[in-house]
Amino acid sequence: MKIGIITFHFPVNYGAMIQAYAMQEHLRMMGHEVYIIDYAPEYHMKTYTGKRTWRWCLFGGLRSGIPDRVFSKFFDGIRKRRTANFMNFMKKYFCFYPYTPEDDMSFFDCVLLGSDQIWNQRITNNCFDGPYYGDGFKCRVFSYAASNRSKELNELEKQQYRAKLKQLYSIGVREIQLQKLLQPLTDKKVYLNVDPTLLASPIVYDSLDLRNPMKEKYVVVYELANHKKVQRMAASYAKKIGAKVMILVNDTSPLFSKKYDQLADPEKFLAYIKNAECVFTTSFHGTVLSLVFKKDFYSVRQGTSADMRLESILSQVDMIDRFIEMDDTPSIKHICYSDVDVKLEKLRATSQWYLEHAIAGAF
Repeated sequence: MKIGIITFHFPVNYGAMIQAYAMQEHLRMMGHEVYIIDYAPEYHMKTYTGKRTWRWCLFGGLRSGIPDRVFSKFFDGIRKRRTANFMNFMKKYFCFYPYTPEDDMSFFDCVLLGSDQIWNQRITNNCFDGPYYGDGFKCRVFSYAASNRSKELNELEKQQYRAKLKQLYSIGVREIQLQKLLQPLTDKKVYLNVDPTLLASPIVYDSLDLRNPMKEKYVVVYELANHKKVQRMAASYAKKIGAKVMILVNDTSPLFSKKYDQLADPEKFLAYIKNAECVFTTSFHGTVLSLVFKKDFYSVRQGTSADMRLESILSQVDMIDRFIEMDDTPSIKHICYSDVDVKLEKLRATSQWYLEHAIAGAF
């Protein structure tokens, strides 16, 4: 079948780009002709143009004591190089279908919406219309592992979801909490799906260059927002095992030390995770990819709604003990993956069943 994917494929963000790659490759391994629909709304792309606004640079300069023009000059250089590395990854590995507002997507047998936070209004400019809900598509449209960061919905959001869910053939979401929020709003069953990075066999990453990027053994820190407590935690752990610390970031700054790799593309990011001694992360995809590569890891609570996504996946595989507080001192306790793998395979099998039935129109 010809399958189109609508997702967050374009952000300069490791989790977003890797989950899009994993979904594309998994569907290809199933024997389908797969395209990522190149929908990249302007409001979203402004965040990833490789240049900060003068307003941001002014405040950044005031905070750091560096004049805003100097800060902008150094910042933009690093950011543009990082953005270029991500764009090169997309050009190399993604098969695109051009998006135009007039296209009814009748070229496809079906369109898959997801994964990632495509239903998070804070990210999508408070918009309940458009491709993220399959508006105007003349083919079978279903969601797979769609996500929304909300812990609750107001009455207007409930009304909007009721209308949008009606036009979907089937509904798959990524978090237990979102499943609970949406189920009362539709007569269709809302299925729980694992993220594409977890659904896809590790084989899909074999075509990538995942050789060890460092000569010494190391511990990885990966966060969307930097926390000194997490870095100190990782440094303490690394010292105990005689390892270095490598920090992977979601943003860039000329103030970061050599412990940060600001320019790593998604391919190198995966290599860092795969070859690490241990991973410390506040990120959902940092957690999931640690599971994929069977790494020792600790996921750290931030006290924000982002914790919901981590708690959801870790509770599903009975690994909530790896979800720790900022002030904890984690022990060097290795994970036995034999039991974890059994649970992961059950989750994969359930999600694969849903995917196959949604594609075939068999519900």
